[in-house]
Amino acid sequence: MRRVGADDQYYLERSYFERFFTTPQIEAWMSVVHMDGDVMAAGLFTRCGDIVQAHLNGTRDRYLHLSPAKLMYDGARLYSNGSGARVMHIGGGVGSGEDSLFHFKQGFSRQRHQFVLWKWVLRQTVVHSLTREKERFRAMTGRLANTNGFFPQYLCPGCPCEEVPQYRFYQIHAYR
Repeated sequence: MRRVGADDQYYLERSYFERFFTTPQIEAWMSVVHMDGDVMAAGLFTRCGDIVQAHLNGTRDRYLHLSPAKLMYDGARLYSNGSGARVMHIGGGVGSGEDSLFHFKQGFSRQRHQFVLWKWVLRQTVVHSLTREKERFRAMTGRLANTNGFFPQYLCPGCPCEEVPQYRFYQIHAYR
């Protein structure tokens, strides 16, 4: 997380993972690569029907030169195929960009898909109310929202007033 400069929202509490693995609507598992009892890389995966989705993964710094994430994805692929899945979606780059993460992932398949988000608000009054509440909270904690491209705005974590970036685009996906 530190190596890639991950945003604070990605530093998840243990309770997140406990809920992740115990929620009945989510079929989830880990693919782990280890050597001599030391975890080198690990990834969380979910399955819905015949589609497997990579959720979160990471590699320990000291093992980067060995590329254990390749074995981690291959292990997940083998497990997925054995359980009847037909498609494994591992995502692209950060914010759908063609960055180093995208280039790493494109090495697994020649298949590409267009990246599309559907942004639809069903209860506008609820969203407006939540957005106003979040703005009050930000004002009390000295944080500003940079909501350029963030949907819905009330989920934008904001940043300290002195650190407002020119542009930041966050994407949060929830699968159930």
